Formats: sequence, C-alpha cells, structure tokens
Amino acid sequence: MNEFSSINDIIVKLLQEKGWDKLVDILKIRKKWRECVGEYVALNSQPVKLKGRTLFIAVKNSALTAELKINEDLIKNNIKRETGIKIDNIKFFIKREREKKENKTKIPSIGKPEAEKLKKTTNKVKDEELKSLFLRIIDQLEAKDA
Repeated sequence: MNEFSSINDIIVKLLQEKGWDKLVDILKIRKKWRECVGEYVALNSQPVKLKGRTLFIAVKNSALTAELKINEDLIKNNIKRETGIKIDNIKFFIKREREKKENKTKIPSIGKPEAEKLKKTTNKVKDEELKSLFLRIIDQLEAKDA
C-alpha cells in the first residue's frame, strides 16, 4: 500500500507543480462526493468542474436540482468537512444523456521527465496487474510530442 500512496503523492505533486490545483481539488471532491451528499444524490449527480470557488454539478433531473439548491449550504459545509476545500457557490445543471458523448473531459498530458519519474516509482509496485495498469495510464498521459 505504501507504493500506491507514494504514486498518488507524486501525481498530486506533479499536478500542483503544473498549476493544475483545481484538477486536484475536483478529484478530491469527486472522491468524497458520496460522503458529502449521500448515496442517492451521488448516484444521480457528479461534480464536474471547479472554477475559482464555484463548483459546477451535473444533475440527472430538475426535481433533484431543486432539492440540491435548497441544501446548497449543507453541501458546501460537507465538502469543506470532507476535503478541506472551501466552496462559495454551487451551480447545478441538468446533464442529459446525449451530452455525455459530446462533452469529453480533456485529460492533460505530462512531459517525458515526469513520466519517467512516475514509471520509476511504479516499477516498485509488487502487484504486477496494478503495475501494468499504472504504466498504461502513464503512457496515455505522456505527451507524444515531448
């Protein structure tokens, strides 16, 4: 488990060095989303973007959107408690099924030095299946022109 923690730390540090702190924050919020809003809401909504201190949340239907607006302060407090991230505003929008195919999140790439650093650490992982998965992810993140 130590290998996994060190890889996570390296990825977070790398994202922060690149100035992608908001990406780190949205990943933290997504990881703790169920704890912040409960099972039902987590299954029917997802935090998608953090701009400044405004969190954008995709919701499956208007009834749930209305309920979430009523509980906005509770959600902000829960996010602060679970992640340490302060949210000032929440914008809710209805996510339609067809939009999922059209709006793909662009994953940032990393340079060759960062990729080599991650690969070196990944090679210490004892679980071969996990190691292989990490190496494939690193290959996908590595900029092809770097």
